[in-house]
Amino acid sequence: MSAGVPGMKPVRHVRKRDGRLVEFDESRIADAIYKAALSVGGEDRFLAEELASVVTLFLEKQFPRRPPSIEDIQDMVEKVLMETGHVATAKAYILYREERARQREAARRPAAPAQRSLFERGPIGVIDAVRERAFPFDRETLRRELERAERLPEEEAERVAEAVADRVYALGRRTITTGLIDRLIDAELVNRGLVGALERRVRGSVDRRAVESSLFPKGPHRHGPPEERLAGGILRQFALEEIYPEEVAAAHLAGRIHLDGLEKPAAVLAAAFSPDALRIGGIPGRTGRFRPEAVGTPRRLAGWLGRAVRALAPHVVSGVALCRWNILAAPVLSGLSYDELREEAWHLLTELAEVRGGEIELALSPPPILAARMVREADGTVGEKTYARFTGTSLQLARALLEVRGTGPGLGPRSSLPRLTLALGPEALEEAAAAAVVERALTEALDREPVLLVLDREALPLVGTAAVRIRLEDAARLTDTARLAAVVGARAVVNLRRAALRAGPGNRGGFLEEVAAAGELALRGIEARRAFLVRAAAGPDGPLAPLARRRGGSPPLLDLARATHSLGVTGLNEAVEIAGGEELHESDRALKLGLQALGVLTGACEACRARGIPVDADAVEEASIERRFARLDEEAHPGLAEGRRGRGSPGVALREGAPVDLAVRLEMEGRLALPLRTTTVRCLVGEEERPAAGSLLALLRKMWTNTRIRQVLVGRRERR
Repeated sequence: MSAGVPGMKPVRHVRKRDGRLVEFDESRIADAIYKAALSVGGEDRFLAEELASVVTLFLEKQFPRRPPSIEDIQDMVEKVLMETGHVATAKAYILYREERARQREAARRPAAPAQRSLFERGPIGVIDAVRERAFPFDRETLRRELERAERLPEEEAERVAEAVADRVYALGRRTITTGLIDRLIDAELVNRGLVGALERRVRGSVDRRAVESSLFPKGPHRHGPPEERLAGGILRQFALEEIYPEEVAAAHLAGRIHLDGLEKPAAVLAAAFSPDALRIGGIPGRTGRFRPEAVGTPRRLAGWLGRAVRALAPHVVSGVALCRWNILAAPVLSGLSYDELREEAWHLLTELAEVRGGEIELALSPPPILAARMVREADGTVGEKTYARFTGTSLQLARALLEVRGTGPGLGPRSSLPRLTLALGPEALEEAAAAAVVERALTEALDREPVLLVLDREALPLVGTAAVRIRLEDAARLTDTARLAAVVGARAVVNLRRAALRAGPGNRGGFLEEVAAAGELALRGIEARRAFLVRAAAGPDGPLAPLARRRGGSPPLLDLARATHSLGVTGLNEAVEIAGGEELHESDRALKLGLQALGVLTGACEACRARGIPVDADAVEEASIERRFARLDEEAHPGLAEGRRGRGSPGVALREGAPVDLAVRLEMEGRLALPLRTTTVRCLVGEEERPAAGSLLALLRKMWTNTRIRQVLVGRRERR
């Protein structure tokens, strides 16, 4: 407060509008001037305090015998601001007074609620990227947090919260990040000289919310050690605030879309490599990529491949696959007995255990374009024998791996082992030796855990992971096993059920419009992530640079120039039920609406490809994404009908338990799979209806002939 002028009586009291006398407080005048200045871009707290002291000086001069009223003080503030040249601040203050007068008038009419402040413009969403959630901004919540975390007295916390809130609303944004709110709080603490609170906030420059959420996780990121959760939270925040456009990040947090791999922003979604690609191209190390000196023995080959996959895993979000492993490893393992092959299978599984998303693809017959190629020797040179010469060994190797993974001792839980995928060409379903391996795989699927079958109908094999597969059409890559690889860079998933909920029940046209809008947001997210991956691969120090750089005459391990990207879809059945009133299996009209929604997204992908960005639509069936969408759908639509709560049907699948027989289900899901690049049709049977493996093999033959299904998951139906 001003010390006053000799000979003048200092102002000690103020008369309130209700007649009460209260103590005069110059800092409240400074607060009012500072808030008005903030609304027009001012930031000088010291100047506000100086102007407040001038106001006090004039009050002492004008009111020597009676205390000034609130209106007297406000008139004097306007006068001082105008006469000292702060016209914009004076105008904001005048508007503020008028608004407060309207609020007081409205308070006398209970039906018209008053606004808290002139500078509030409506609801603002807060983006908390560390905890991957969004919530409305609330001044009272901010005040309580300042009292709890910064240990501010209630009155001081109220003033800081009010000043920060006014500045938040003055920004005129619909969303704001927790990081920006933190900076506004820091600035306000500096302006008010609250050094102790500021020191507690910035001690060690550690984000306390991130540390607390990693030590005591409550959201979807509960797994893994605290240090991984802490790093993941920080990287999620970086990705949502720095990589993706604001609207895309907000759509992710709201559950309209899902952005994959926020915890690993400099990683690709998925990658698949042939053993030769890793042998010839080398694997990343601390000093760059290097090749094996010799991997001509089975044990060395297993150790080398395990080392390669473990080195690549940090650079991939969903998993690394070894494609055509048994075909390309057969020349090295040729001549071993079946028991010896089982032993080598055990060692390979041990080497790849605990690798997240690890996958081994077994081809039961070499693609025709590869069968006639000469085998690469251990040193990378081309030999004199073709891969077709080793078909018998490759089939035995596939059988050995299936058996050992199912029953091998000492391997630990099967969930820690790489999953096995069988690629079936036309011969695999007809030739006795290959069909016997398929029957063995089907028996394992019914006895223990599901198996994924990939139907390679043409000479252009599908290469990739269970999540995303790419049909290779480049003959040079198909015939050169050192280049047999595929990379999927970025993926964003559209929540189709949310699109239907936003449009409202029965609104078919609105549903398709919402699908288009969500698809556009997802594709913008893919483009942003793609640009960041290119940046991560550029220069000598980029995190992906060692993998994206050519080594000698070999191609890069992660060829981002050839990478494709994925627009994922899930929840189609529930979306169609909400928008059209029927589930997919109930009518051709419902199925047509589902195909229309998929057509909207595939059309958007075609437009991206025309711009030089290779994007394809894929059905996504990952349980973690489905659970996240279900939770956010229920939060956004608390009135969701009981039957529509919980996880939806995965991808474009019909509802599990829908009253249709297996043949009809496969036919309908096969039609829905046609517009998409990757779709997995589920062939799940209950214990009471368990068929023989031979019957399932016959069903696969019919599926090959009568549908265009590309992937089939065979297994037991979970008990509920």
